[in-house]
Formats: sequence, C-alpha cells, structure tokens
Amino acid sequence: MDNREITVTQLAVILISTNIGVSMLAFPRFVVVEAETASILATSVGACIALIGIIAVSYLGKTYRNKTFVGYSQSILGKKIGSFFSLMIIVSFYYFNRS
Repeated sequence: MDNREITVTQLAVILISTNIGVSMLAFPRFVVVEAETASILATSVGACIALIGIIAVSYLGKTYRNKTFVGYSQSILGKKIGSFFSLMIIVSFYYFNRS
C-alpha cells in the first residue's frame, strides 16, 4: 500500500480518540480542583467546545482537500495572518508535547 495519506474521516477519528484519551486521564481532576461542585457541567462544556473544534477541522479538511492545515489557513485568513496562526499552532504543539 503506497498511498501514505490519511483521509479526513481518519483524521477526525484520530483527533476524537486523542481528545477523549487526554480528557479521560487528566482533565476531570483539574476541573474538580478548580470548579468543585460545577465540575460535571464544566467538563461537559469543555468536551462540547473540543467537539466543535474537531468538526470545524474536519469540515475544512473536506472543503480544502488538496491543502494542508497551513495551506488552507493561509487561504482563509490571508498569507501573513494564516502563517502567523499556523506558527502559533506549531509552537503550541511543540511546547505542550516536549518531554
């Protein structure tokens, strides 16, 4: 199988499973510490916000099939703002994933 690209559906499944995995492990404890008795509501709202983001990325991936995240952010936001936004995403991934 030489085709090494993933489909939009595969990307959505990866994002959803990663999001659920991270949420299940760490998020509820942080929410309980901060929100106390409203932690169930805060966790539900946070999960809905994350789901909206996943749906948006999936929709943009289907709309701009031949472009990467960086490519379609430049198409939507303009070259300078799109590049800045993409750089901020890359820096945040690096910052939160370093050991």
